[in-house]
Order: sequence, then structure tokens, then C-alpha cells
Amino acid sequence: MAGRIWRGLAPIVVTGVLVVVSSYVLGQAQSRPDSDLERIEFALEEVHYQILVPRHSRLDQTNEPGCIKIWHPRSTRSMTFLELCSASGTIPSAYGSRATLTNGAAVRYDIDRNIGGGSGGTEGELKGRLDLDGKVFVLTCRDQGEWGNAPDWCLHYLRYLEVKERK
Repeated sequence: MAGRIWRGLAPIVVTGVLVVVSSYVLGQAQSRPDSDLERIEFALEEVHYQILVPRHSRLDQTNEPGCIKIWHPRSTRSMTFLELCSASGTIPSAYGSRATLTNGAAVRYDIDRNIGGGSGGTEGELKGRLDLDGKVFVLTCRDQGEWGNAPDWCLHYLRYLEVKERK
């Protein structure tokens, strides 16, 4: 009798296990944190760089010479961007926070979570310096939100910044 019950339940158990495993595998493929990124290429001081950023981000090189600005896709109504400028002269190295990113970049920065705001909410700003492969950049990241802001959002993407080899 137990054998008959097991033979009846075995296909159900196997089907259940297959459904759970396939759901997990499909969920992992869909929720990979870097799957919704796209490569943006730019040049600063005749050195070519590339970075992975959220899909549909916009590159703006018209702001000021020696600077690029990458607008986050959600920035249609808010001030959410990352700006890198080639360092000219000396920039402070004494900042309250520091991070070493997986690409070897060293970031020193301060965050001000209330630099003003508008209809999109309060703006926050990360200001600092980024050292990568012997180059120093002035770094500014902003975020705006009605229920808080996270100007350090850019640190996640800066780990993908690298010099693009010329072919």
C-alpha cells in the first residue's frame, strides 16, 4: 500500500521540485543586478573611458569643457546625475568618507543630503574626488526625491568605469 501511494505521489513531488527549481533559476536570470545596464563611452583629456550605467541613461558632454554628465533614466523630473570632470589644479583630499571600488578606483567624498530642492523633492549631493589609473577626477553625484535621496547611488556604477583600450 505504501508503495502504491509513493508511486502516485512521486510524479507530483518531481513536478513540484522542477517548478520550484525552474522558477528559482528564471528568477535569478531576471534579477541579476547588472542585467539592465548599458555601456556608455566618452573621452576626457583624450583618454577614452567606458562605464556601465542603467539602461536609457543619457550622456551630456556639452556642459563644460573637460566634464561629462550622465543623467540617470529616472531624471526626467528629478536631478539625478553623475558628473566627472578632469581635475585641473589641486583638489582636496580630506573628505569624510572613502571607498575603494572593485575596479581599483579610490573615491573620497562628502555627502550633503539637503542642498535645496523643488517639485521633485529635496536634492542631495555627493562631492569628492575619484582616483583611477593615475588620473584624478572631480566627482559630483546628485539625487532628488520627495521621500529622501541617495546621492551615493553613483558609487555602484563607478566600479564599472575603466579606460577603454584603443584598437
